[in-house]
Amino acid sequence: MSSGSRGHLELSNRCSPLHMDLLARYYDQLDLSNKRKKLWGVSISGIAPMKGNQQMSKHAPQDSEKEGLYDGSIAEILAGFIQGNGGDLLTRERAALQARTEGVVAAEVAFDVPEALKYWAEDAIMQPAGSPLIKGKEAIRELYEQYFESGLLREFSGASSHLEMADSGDLAYEYGVNRMVLAGDDHDLLDVGKYLAVWKKINGEWLVVALSFTSDAQEPCAMED
Repeated sequence: MSSGSRGHLELSNRCSPLHMDLLARYYDQLDLSNKRKKLWGVSISGIAPMKGNQQMSKHAPQDSEKEGLYDGSIAEILAGFIQGNGGDLLTRERAALQARTEGVVAAEVAFDVPEALKYWAEDAIMQPAGSPLIKGKEAIRELYEQYFESGLLREFSGASSHLEMADSGDLAYEYGVNRMVLAGDDHDLLDVGKYLAVWKKINGEWLVVALSFTSDAQEPCAMED
């Protein structure tokens, strides 16, 4: 983990070793994501290709070597590159889905409810931590608004750890880690956790049909101002 990643976090003495370990693991995952971006010859932002990117197809790992490399960091560039060079169906769909996973995370990081909802199926379900299941895009909209517009959620970030796609190329799941800062009475609260998402290609578009997320600790940790 880089010092810059931790720089804005001042954890109080009430943070347990477990919380510190969980936070370290989260940032380790982000660091791993950055290394994967460099491996593919793509800039850290995932927007501008680096020198040598035109040789990516020639030197890209085979399918058996790709496990764990698809973290959403290079998705938009890779999707266009592969499609323009006649990649196989699963490779194209994997890259297209990675672009979608990046898109929904970017919308959530920005607290953009209308944009985030574009990535959800109409009859999708969500299983929030400590809450009953909710179903349907309208119910998911209400939960987004509760988190994003009420002031309850101060910060959000996430990183995909793994993506698995069916041979049919129209159904997939991914899991990853997330980090949230919640508003507290005396101090903001840090919560580090994980998620599991199911994606389905509906009418030519990848959409989330199910999502579950939970915390890695029994309760969030208080943060100093």
